[in-house]
Amino acid sequence: MFTHRLDFGFGNPNSAGAFFAVLALAVFLIPGRRAWMTGIRGLLSGIFFSCLLLTASRGALIGLGIGSLAVWGASGFPKPRAQWVIVASLSIVLLAVGFGGKTMKRMSTLSSSDGSIASRIAIYRCVPSMVIAAPGGWGKGHGAEAYENWFQDAGNASSFKNLLSTHATWIVERGILFFALYLALWILALWMSAAIPVALGVLVAWGVALAFSHVGGIWWSWIIPALALGVALTRRWRERDWPTLCGWGVVGALMTMILALFVATGIMTAPKPGVSYHGSVIRVGGELPRRWFLSPDLSVMGTTYGRDLRQLGSFAIAEHWDALRNPPMLILSGNPPDGSSPPALRYCNELVWLNPPSEISPQLKRFIEGAAHKTIVWGGLRTDADPRALRRWFESLHDVRWIVLPGRGKYLGDSLATVNCL
Repeated sequence: MFTHRLDFGFGNPNSAGAFFAVLALAVFLIPGRRAWMTGIRGLLSGIFFSCLLLTASRGALIGLGIGSLAVWGASGFPKPRAQWVIVASLSIVLLAVGFGGKTMKRMSTLSSSDGSIASRIAIYRCVPSMVIAAPGGWGKGHGAEAYENWFQDAGNASSFKNLLSTHATWIVERGILFFALYLALWILALWMSAAIPVALGVLVAWGVALAFSHVGGIWWSWIIPALALGVALTRRWRERDWPTLCGWGVVGALMTMILALFVATGIMTAPKPGVSYHGSVIRVGGELPRRWFLSPDLSVMGTTYGRDLRQLGSFAIAEHWDALRNPPMLILSGNPPDGSSPPALRYCNELVWLNPPSEISPQLKRFIEGAAHKTIVWGGLRTDADPRALRRWFESLHDVRWIVLPGRGKYLGDSLATVNCL
């Protein structure tokens, strides 16, 4: 519907909107008390506000609104002059009518029934449990992947590049210790910036925008908030206006309370069966799962293989050979990560290989020969490999099964119920 949202070269309208929301407030940090200087600041703010409307970014607009309230509150809720109220109201109305049609339409759909809002709510609810499941973090760039596989509702097939929020994405990907530090820095920054109401408003607007979209990945977009904080710190340094010891205690207590609430929420909302990620191993369900997957090949399992694997109950996934712990059943898929097994893993009781390559290295052949029970699952419609030579060698071994899935190619992600029967 909103195909004409402008991104102003940012590559994303939400990133542009967040930038203009911050600028619309930051211009009031420009010094000067003369009337003409006040007029210039107001004109610049109006220009940046109109650019924000052209991006139709709801998160940025909300950020600007909350940031403006923060400025008003930090200033002691002063009663504005009547002429300024009239000018501001008329300006907002004219800008909204002239430039903000798309924004007004998008704001009118700001409810939980809207797909964009519903997706954000669903992800936000899972953030605490995702952090508790992986205290060390899911890894940079793997937050959305973890959500889609292990925490998203099984009936929802939405795909994401990130967790639709800079705060959520960074916290989930980097873990609980990063969250504690990140939270402390934000609380400290907001506290210190309160020395100048406009600086506080800039940081609040930026923080709210980061909560609605993942717009913090552009490093230079942090320059304006950092400058606002720098101005506030300079004011505190000049006036020796530093927080008291009692204030530090209140901040410490607030941070502790937020962390405790976050951890408690993560524990209470943990998915069933439980999910944990430690030491390159993802465990779902029991502590000693029978089935272990080694670094699933996405061309065989699919990018959201976790949705299909949940039907298996208890299992574990190791990212590399060294993370395996002599599993009762080891399930390989496609090409293993290293192409050969390390000396530490010479034997497993039951080996299952989903769509292996037609040529296998000598090391892996010795590993297959050492397994007590061996099963190959082959897609009957595969065109990327010839099974004849592999099947002749495989069937020359003892205790083997060669299962052909008719109507399936290399991708078996929708046929993983077969594994549940092995």
